[in-house]
Amino acid sequence: MYVNNGFKGWFQGGRVTFFRDVPGFAVYFGAIEKLSELMAGAGESPSQLGTLKLMLVGGLGGMISWFSTFPLDVIKSRMQADGNRGQFIYKSVIDCALKSYRNEGLMVFYKGLVPTLLRALPCNAAVYSVYSLSYRLMSDRTILSRETIS
Repeated sequence: MYVNNGFKGWFQGGRVTFFRDVPGFAVYFGAIEKLSELMAGAGESPSQLGTLKLMLVGGLGGMISWFSTFPLDVIKSRMQADGNRGQFIYKSVIDCALKSYRNEGLMVFYKGLVPTLLRALPCNAAVYSVYSLSYRLMSDRTILSRETIS
């Protein structure tokens, strides 16, 4: 990459990564909030969900996020790989999207979606549940240590 593109090559696809990740994380955390509310039983707070429900919320939130931003991920991957063999095909993100659509049709933006969603479920289930349980543990210890000091 460096040989063909220099220092600039390390950041190829960076702009489209930003435009994928910002809405992607907004969708992810929005989905987690809504799913947590839906999973909470009568009288149960979303912040007190059990481990299995946390895993389901995280996994589904990840799947929803990836589904919503996958076309941008396809463009990002194409932009990152562009020019790695010495010849550039795309002039910009828009050019990449238009050329991809013209050459391969609308479904080009969903190539690889199923494996990505299958990966997103266990990956995001693990990450979100560990994060949530760790946060609870640290919050409980902080409360306990404050009570001990008082």
